[in-house]
Amino acid sequence: MPTSTSLNAFDFGMIANSGTDQTANFQNAIDQAGAQGKPLYIPAGVYNVNTVGLSQTLEIYATKGSALFVPAGGSMSLRVAPAGAGRVANVVLRGLSFDGASQNPSSVPNAVVDCSRADRLLIADCEVRNAKAKGIALDGCQGVVRNNVASNCYDYAIFSYDGAGVAIEGNTLLDNANNGIGVWRGSLGEDGTVIRGNRVQRTRNELGGTGQYGNGIVGFRAGNVIAVDNFVTDSAFSAIRYNSVSNGHIACNECLRSREAAIWVEAPGPNDRYEGGIVSGNTVKDCGAGILAVNVNFGGRRVVVVGNQIVAARAGSFQTSQDGQTFTYTVPGRGVHGEGDVLVTGNIVEDVDDWGVVLVPVNFDPSTVGAQKILAQATDNMLKRCAGGIGFVQSDTIYGRAFVGGNVVGEFRPSTKFAAICAVNYDGSNNDVSRVSGAADLGNATSSPYPNVAVDRNFSFT
Repeated sequence: MPTSTSLNAFDFGMIANSGTDQTANFQNAIDQAGAQGKPLYIPAGVYNVNTVGLSQTLEIYATKGSALFVPAGGSMSLRVAPAGAGRVANVVLRGLSFDGASQNPSSVPNAVVDCSRADRLLIADCEVRNAKAKGIALDGCQGVVRNNVASNCYDYAIFSYDGAGVAIEGNTLLDNANNGIGVWRGSLGEDGTVIRGNRVQRTRNELGGTGQYGNGIVGFRAGNVIAVDNFVTDSAFSAIRYNSVSNGHIACNECLRSREAAIWVEAPGPNDRYEGGIVSGNTVKDCGAGILAVNVNFGGRRVVVVGNQIVAARAGSFQTSQDGQTFTYTVPGRGVHGEGDVLVTGNIVEDVDDWGVVLVPVNFDPSTVGAQKILAQATDNMLKRCAGGIGFVQSDTIYGRAFVGGNVVGEFRPSTKFAAICAVNYDGSNNDVSRVSGAADLGNATSSPYPNVAVDRNFSFT
């Protein structure tokens, strides 16, 4: 409701439910409220607007869900940005609703709520739906995006680029076409965005591609990003995907029904690499693979995978298409796959079609990571009804070192491909992991025949 210290948009000519273009009236109300330093109240109703801009300290608010903005025949966007160089501060958008009407992409701005170079920004209790671009986008901003709803957005529902202290908290993102939450940087660097307590459901993959679309939460080049306590379900690709994110945390999330790997920590190339990460306390269920920390060949290393539960990873394949090309993805049904100085400890992996845990302590390219030892440990894990227990690559006797101890492997399926604990070959071209021909099963061994692998105090049974 309006107060004695706020202005009413109605007093500046804005007419609800008229079906006529209110862009000029809305812009005038914004300018007058900014000049007077007073909040702007939007009365209940539907308003037809195109693009309006906000370049100074201002709060625009409505009773939650009561004021809806729809396009007035053009591309609709509320843009927050300073008028020239510099920054804008203390902008609040609260209780506003936007329907982008699924406009043609060629006529749509970057986002329906489009913010640049803003400090102490607060976007709260708003709704964005049917955006044919991004829903809410932040470029070089600092602030909080909290308790909003975004649905059926074509690109990211919520997106932060080159942020400096952003919190994305308690939002509900439903049925978005290609990605849920994205935190990106133009180049590798510290970011520190906190993604907490969001609900991200039914994220599709309408643009196809090779994994860049169809994810609930994505980090790219953004170091020190924390994703915690999120509920991410029914992702066409991954629930949480960290691509070249150094020292990121993925903790205590619920990741259900991910068609590809549920949680990725990866690096696409030597110029986009990561060092450091923690994946802990997550529940992963019904996925193509559980948790993958990979790409030591491009410098990805130093990841802790601890205290997670991974249930029902299923092998199979699916297809996507992009620009006339069809891509076929084969998912292995694996629990945990770790490369490059990885510690896999205290996890429960149950009912997976492939290996419960795979360790790849191999220095594929010393020119990338240096002539250093690559270490891997699998300790104190419980693996139940997995086709194979723990497979370790021991072929790199110069740089690779592994320790496997204190694990319980129950009801595995011994074969020429699988064992409780044994040396394996890893084919990165097709993600296949198979028992080395003639390799002994070390499931109950107290010593190892390999000079670069130690095993101790494991217990296995069929």
